Amino acid sequence: MLESNGRPVIGLSSATASQPNSSDAFSFWLAPNVIVNPFDIVEAEQVAPEGTSRTFGI
Repeated sequence: MLESNGRPVIGLSSATASQPNSSDAFSFWLAPNVIVNPFDIVEAEQVAPEGTSRTFGI
């Protein structure tokens, strides 16, 4: 699946009671056959009151 900007969607982010998302870390699941290497940059989009917000992780 591609976003409107042409970037692929590689997985989903989720927060649990034992591992909440924070400004320091977020957990995500990858789609089958997707490989993320050390030091790859992952971008996550979230819904915010002002529209959308993006978080980047390594």
